[in-house]
Amino acid sequence: MTGLKDIKPVAALGGKPLYSAEQMQEYAKAQAKKVFWNSVKGTSEDRLLLARSIDYAFKEVQDDEV
Repeated sequence: MTGLKDIKPVAALGGKPLYSAEQMQEYAKAQAKKVFWNSVKGTSEDRLLLARSIDYAFKEVQDDEV
């Protein structure tokens, strides 16, 4: 997923697309990974650890919402 144009809206309101909370979480997670992946200097192992940390942080937020 690279951008909002790649996500199919679940509905429309006043001609504007509406997205589910889950879709927005996945989009935000992908964008966070993209930003950090491009800015982190280090080995691919460092980047993998960062990606896992981002996944964990988003999972914690989702668990708190449920």
